[in-house]
Amino acid sequence: MEFTWTYFFMLIAGFLAGIVNSLAGSGSVFTLSVLLFAGMPANIANATNRLGIIVQSFTSLTIFKKNEQLPVEKSWKYLIPSVGGAMIGAWVAVDIDRQLLERIIGYVMAFLLVILIFEPKKYLKNQSSKTSTYVWVEWMAFFGIGFYGGFIQAGIGVLILVGLVSISQMSFVQANAIKVLVIFIYTLPVFGLFIYYDQIDWWAGIWLSIGQFLGSMIASYFAVKNPNANAWIKYLLIFMIALTILKMFGWLDFGISS
Repeated sequence: MEFTWTYFFMLIAGFLAGIVNSLAGSGSVFTLSVLLFAGMPANIANATNRLGIIVQSFTSLTIFKKNEQLPVEKSWKYLIPSVGGAMIGAWVAVDIDRQLLERIIGYVMAFLLVILIFEPKKYLKNQSSKTSTYVWVEWMAFFGIGFYGGFIQAGIGVLILVGLVSISQMSFVQANAIKVLVIFIYTLPVFGLFIYYDQIDWWAGIWLSIGQFLGSMIASYFAVKNPNANAWIKYLLIFMIALTILKMFGWLDFGISS
């Protein structure tokens, strides 16, 4: 893309995504949709989306660490399989047919739309932290979660929370911190792989990331004063996901590139 109004739009879209991620989650779904509507090929959008994820995850990690809420010791059994799965998932993503990837993203978005509407997280019981009976189940689950994260990423936070709370019997407070750590750690080598295969649109990714950082910082200050903000965020996500589904299946010929 040339340096036109598209990059200004990326900054604004990143700003909104930062707010979305801070108040309601699923910010990567929003940014992936924006990149696709900017006219990017699905594989480039999928790879470029990871830069903002690294920035936001690092920002969240510093906050968790500052508040001493980052249980690194308990995270290794999730980090190792998720990194392995993510590298394989990313390797598949860089070599997959673009049209097939668009279809897969369309189906994934449809699945995420159902998740967003019915909110399965609210049906999870907040467990006390205790050791899982079968460690190999956790390893297999997080290898699969990592594969999905490396392959597409969008909506991965919900899957990790479900795994940590349901399978590992973990509290939401610990699960949320470990979720951010897992995403940050596996995204680093995945991003390196996408760089190696030259699938990053750096300017778009940088402007989007700047917007995400600013949006997340501002949202963190105002979230407490406006507890109902996530209501309109949810409807915005539903709208964006629905448009992306239509575009990925070729039912909507519309873009925002300039």
